[in-house]
Amino acid sequence: MLIAKLLALAVPTSNSQHNVPTHYKDIARLPVQQQLQWRAACREELEALQKRQVYELVDLPPNHKAIGNRWVLNQKMDGRKRARLVAKGYSQVEGVDYSEIFSPVIRYESIR
Repeated sequence: MLIAKLLALAVPTSNSQHNVPTHYKDIARLPVQQQLQWRAACREELEALQKRQVYELVDLPPNHKAIGNRWVLNQKMDGRKRARLVAKGYSQVEGVDYSEIFSPVIRYESIR
């Protein structure tokens, strides 16, 4: 009984996520106001990545393909729209496609 209640709280119902697009192209099917909000969330993510200097634009080497990416879109409980641009890491080769790994992790330490 407790497990069922915890799962119900942890997994959002389809009603709360019905306006969350699963792909960037799905944004175009939403009402104009929601389109503007989702695109603003995507723009915020791109600006944050640029500000942190996460990437560097370079020419693609001959006979190589660009690494794919996709948007992960989410709506917070308070209604805020969040967008994250993620690389399709399964297609990357260490030393060829990347030499560094970026993973934002926060370590909380209690103050005694």
